[in-house]
Amino acid sequence: MISHEQFAWLHRLSELIIQIDELLHADESVTPEAIEAIDSDIRTLLSPDESGDEFAMKYNTALQRHPDVVLAHADVMMLLTSDSI
Repeated sequence: MISHEQFAWLHRLSELIIQIDELLHADESVTPEAIEAIDSDIRTLLSPDESGDEFAMKYNTALQRHPDVVLAHADVMMLLTSDSI
């Protein structure tokens, strides 16, 4: 499944998840700048756009077709705006 063409558009999301995981498991403490950079990367990636790049278009389609994606998107956006980050 990882190399299946149908899921290739999700690689950017997988790479971001790996980046977050590496940041959380790094030996040095996480800086506010690193948190801001990840926050920005997440917001940029999870910006649906019907005329954007492949990820943005497919993400937009997923939001339009699947209520669970809408709910997950709302959860992520709520976490990004909470004081717990």
